[in-house]
Amino acid sequence: MADVTVIQEQDGRVLAVRVGDSISVRLPENPTTGYAWTLDSIDATLLEAGGPTYHGEGAGLGSGGVKTWPLRARAPGRTRIGLKH
Repeated sequence: MADVTVIQEQDGRVLAVRVGDSISVRLPENPTTGYAWTLDSIDATLLEAGGPTYHGEGAGLGSGGVKTWPLRARAPGRTRIGLKH
C-alpha cells in the first residue's frame, strides 16, 4: 500500500491510487485570518476521510501553517474531491 501526498499545486490533476492506499491532502492555511479550508464534497463510497489536522509552521502569533486531510481509497472508481477556502 502506498502513501500519496497531494498539495495545492496539483489542483485539477488526475491522481491514480489503489484500493487501500493512503492519501494526504496538504494545504497552506492561516486560521487566524478567518479563512480555513473545509472538505466540501467527497464520494464516501470511494474514499474514506479522516479528521483534518493543523500544524503551525511559525512561532509567532498569526503565522500560517498546513492543514492535512487523511484519506483512504476504499473502492475502485473515479471521483473528485472538493475543498473550499
